[in-house]
Amino acid sequence: MSFSEINENNVYACVAYPSPKEIRSILQEMLTNDISGAYKTVEKLKYLKGIALQDIVTELHPLVLQMSIPDKIRCELLISLSDIEYRLSLGASENLQLGSLVSTFGIAKENLLENVA
Repeated sequence: MSFSEINENNVYACVAYPSPKEIRSILQEMLTNDISGAYKTVEKLKYLKGIALQDIVTELHPLVLQMSIPDKIRCELLISLSDIEYRLSLGASENLQLGSLVSTFGIAKENLLENVA
């Protein structure tokens, strides 16, 4: 893959690594959409951009640390992210782990709503 211009978007596309904008979009999708919709959206982005789930998980970590959420929910998210990363390193199915990822954020979203109520 070659580009006539060198810029941030083209570099991320060339190395098939998620850009910060894409990671924020994935996070937003998982926190606002239902689990099925979030799964389809992230799966489509992975396919179209050639992004590995491992890279998405790696880049979500610092965003979770920056989120304004209760520590209990943050801890649950971080533990789940590390579990997903570990299972991916053992060769687990990306599709199954993507389901785990969007489910984790779906549960976090439910817990956040319960804390507000």
